[in-house]
Amino acid sequence: MIETLIIYILEINPRISGMTNLSSLISGVNSYTLLGQIEKIDIMVSKERYVAEVPLRKLNDESIEKIKKINEIESIQSVSYHTGKQQVKTLIASDSLSQVIKTIFLLNEYGLIPNNIMKECLMLNEMSQSD
Repeated sequence: MIETLIIYILEINPRISGMTNLSSLISGVNSYTLLGQIEKIDIMVSKERYVAEVPLRKLNDESIEKIKKINEIESIQSVSYHTGKQQVKTLIASDSLSQVIKTIFLLNEYGLIPNNIMKECLMLNEMSQSD
């Protein structure tokens, strides 16, 4: 008999947080819509998704227009932290880990991926190739 592992992901916050978009994308369930329909919850998420939240180097108008055309790019966000630091990040999603990695490599060709992130992606790519 084959056992099935069911994993439920639930984010509970008294407010909309910086992780809301990420968790919505991973689960495939729009948190904002769900809040409006909370009494009707009967959701099954079965699609396997790979999601990466990746910081980007500063963008100009030309690079923004290039990456908006990439199918796997779900969003581009400019974030201001309480410390005053500002950062631009993107959410990349696909049903294939290799496609997420390819998208990160493409962004790197545009000079948008910080070096420390590329090192991690290269290691992840090597690990995924050996599986």
